[in-house]
Amino acid sequence: MSSESQEIDETELNALRKAVDQAISQLEEFRIQEGTMLQHLFEEKIANIAHLLQRGRTLRKRAHRKDKRSDNRRFEQNRQFRLRQKQI
Repeated sequence: MSSESQEIDETELNALRKAVDQAISQLEEFRIQEGTMLQHLFEEKIANIAHLLQRGRTLRKRAHRKDKRSDNRRFEQNRQFRLRQKQI
């Protein structure tokens, strides 16, 4: 090999190294952006799940109070019915 062909090879090698380094840097930047996007997405999903859990708890409490009121009404109706039966 002549010194000219080695110089070309070194020049090409340096250009290749530069291109590979640039590609790696771009890949790293892309991964950082992707990670940030995923973090925001997961935080949004987790907040949504927390909201739905809280909503479920609220609805469960409401349903429990309603059931309790219904039970009290049924008890009172039953009591009044029994009182009427005794009067007859």
